[in-house]
Amino acid sequence: SVRPQHRDEAAEQSDPSAAMNAPERHKAYLLEDDEQRVEYSKDQKIPNAGLFKLNKEDHTIGNLLRMQLLRDETVKFAGYQCPHPLEHHTLVKVQTTGKSTTPIAALKLAIEDVRAEFEHISLEFSEKVRELNEEA
Repeated sequence: SVRPQHRDEAAEQSDPSAAMNAPERHKAYLLEDDEQRVEYSKDQKIPNAGLFKLNKEDHTIGNLLRMQLLRDETVKFAGYQCPHPLEHHTLVKVQTTGKSTTPIAALKLAIEDVRAEFEHISLEFSEKVRELNEEA
């Protein structure tokens, strides 16, 4: 005898992810309509410090920005954390010496520096590929 399928069982067979309690993948990288990419809050206890919440970002950008921030002599502290794998944001904390820059200015400079480095790497890569293609 053939057992009738329940609606849930049929859904599981057509879409394997329906059987799991997994969030939809696009929620990890697409901003919601009311969500901003970066949120900033000034630290109330530590002078010249602030916390940036980078929505839909992970360890890749957190560590990259932390390392670039620490190259800046006006940055006293830079750290990041990803609170939980199912929370799709990264927290970046920055404290500056306060003499000539703010946490916002330090992060902007770090982003500009990283962008310039990537452009340089991209140009070098393209040049090497072009050279290899000419040799072939």
